[in-house]
Amino acid sequence: MLLAWQGDKLTQPQASQKSSVLSTASASPSGFTYRSFRDNLAQHMSQQEVRALRALGEDFFVLVDEIAWSLFETRQRDHLLLDLSSQEFLWETQVFVNRFLRNCVDNPGELPPFCRELRDSLAKDEFQDHFEALLEQSYQEHFYLPESESALLV
Repeated sequence: MLLAWQGDKLTQPQASQKSSVLSTASASPSGFTYRSFRDNLAQHMSQQEVRALRALGEDFFVLVDEIAWSLFETRQRDHLLLDLSSQEFLWETQVFVNRFLRNCVDNPGELPPFCRELRDSLAKDEFQDHFEALLEQSYQEHFYLPESESALLV
């Protein structure tokens, strides 16, 4: 299911016909509290800095939360390999998605329209498949553990 913001809450409004990186979200594991990217930013930045990030647009924050949560859910065991708590892994996943989206544009002013178009495009299966492949490759590169020598995270 896709996650969506309704008021101040992240909800799962509708079922998707295709399982994907954006449609695999489920209920939180017991004892784990999901914090949105904005909530996590507020723990690391001043309120003034967080407010300034509104210029990135609502679509940006929705995408970070949806993609990061889906990765978190599908890659739950990675936090053990990375020696992170679940909460730390969620934060690192959100930071990864933030960087991934920002790297998709040439300048910050292009980010809001890019994110709006990306959300629309992800509804198309063919595009979604291509996006998931790019995201997976980038995830592997970001979370690669050089000392493990065996391979990338699986």
